[in-house]
Amino acid sequence: MGAAMDCRKIELEFSSEPVDLHCPVCGAVIFVAGTKHEGCIHLLFWAESESGEWAWTKQGFEALFAAKLEHLYQEALAKGYFGSLADFQATVKAGKAAEIAAVVAAQNSTFMFSVSTSDIGCGGMHNGTFYALFDYLPERKRHGLFNLKSD
Repeated sequence: MGAAMDCRKIELEFSSEPVDLHCPVCGAVIFVAGTKHEGCIHLLFWAESESGEWAWTKQGFEALFAAKLEHLYQEALAKGYFGSLADFQATVKAGKAAEIAAVVAAQNSTFMFSVSTSDIGCGGMHNGTFYALFDYLPERKRHGLFNLKSD
């Protein structure tokens, strides 16, 4: 696995209005008020810190991601962790999952960004970070014009 791609971070001012997160390639809505929405063909991976949820939306990188988690699990076992792999995976926070995704999916056409918001607990506001990993050339890869990185 190669080096991680740079994650562009957007931090909204404290108590700022929540924003909807759109795909920067096609404009489809990804998150609305802190909730994962439909997505689009460009979205590969998403994570949300408040709920702790994260998931791959496209096939291709899950095996590399699982292998990296297995490696981290083995390191944790060597340091005294005694839980199962499933227990370990449940402890992986959204930010760490996004960091791993950025490593396993790093290639010329992929990019990741995060949007962080904070508030004082008013209704309708969201407090957390959204992570989204996009590929601006998904169709070309599907037709075999590009190879997925696997180093």
